[in-house]
Amino acid sequence: MASIRATIAAPTILIAVFIFGSVGASMAQHDMSTERLHGELREIEQALAELHGSDAATEEQREHAKELQQRAGTIQEILADREDEPPRTEFQAQLEEFDRAIADLREQDLSPEGTPDRWEVLQRLVNQRREFVASMERRGGDERHADEGPERRAARLREELADLERQIHELSGETRGVDLNEKERERMRSLRANAEEYRQALRNLDIEGDDEPRRERRSERPREEPLRMKIFAIENADGESLVELILGFLPDGTKAAFDPRTSKLIVLAPAAAIENAHYMVQELDIPVP
Repeated sequence: MASIRATIAAPTILIAVFIFGSVGASMAQHDMSTERLHGELREIEQALAELHGSDAATEEQREHAKELQQRAGTIQEILADREDEPPRTEFQAQLEEFDRAIADLREQDLSPEGTPDRWEVLQRLVNQRREFVASMERRGGDERHADEGPERRAARLREELADLERQIHELSGETRGVDLNEKERERMRSLRANAEEYRQALRNLDIEGDDEPRRERRSERPREEPLRMKIFAIENADGESLVELILGFLPDGTKAAFDPRTSKLIVLAPAAAIENAHYMVQELDIPVP
């Protein structure tokens, strides 16, 4: 008798797990992996086989067996439905994880003033999602957009770039007249870097039509202006604030960095823009009474 009870104990534990644990939750989560569903289905079938093979199963255990059979049928329906769907890629799964986490935080009505910690988490997730998408774009695009044409891809990139530029504008507006703190500077640098990735992707995306007109138009394009570097000694102004101003006013492709050890501002920009950088430093690096 003891051995029979031991035989039934394992499936009874499995029953509790399936009723109250992961399978119940999984039925409502489309993102569960097909492999995991197959694994849980095998465990249910094993538990049912052990119960059916026991002559000492109680009425309660037989009721549990019916519930397990219903669960198995539900899993089989999900698997059958998924066979008709296009396979979800690793990219899609990770992107959906980002989207769920971001949506959960946005539903909490967060703000930089009222909930600064969670607001920072939200902004970090948004930026991480953009960096993830940008990294896939650099590798030639993700699988979700494998069949989209260049015009649609360009429109999508422009829309996402506009959202990035909106965030940059909002951050500048939040701190207008006040020096950015270190976290805000880091976020601004990340936003600007992501925006530049999108601009580069748009520059690389040629939507001009057939190959021959593209070659002709490329030959007609003016050559890009060479870059020049200039190093400024900063005596009075905040170097990091100057970096943000220069990146905000000078053309795309401009790079700027401040070395606090030597109090030097380094600017790399098109030749014509270097003069603008020189003028900005001259006017802004002044003693404040």
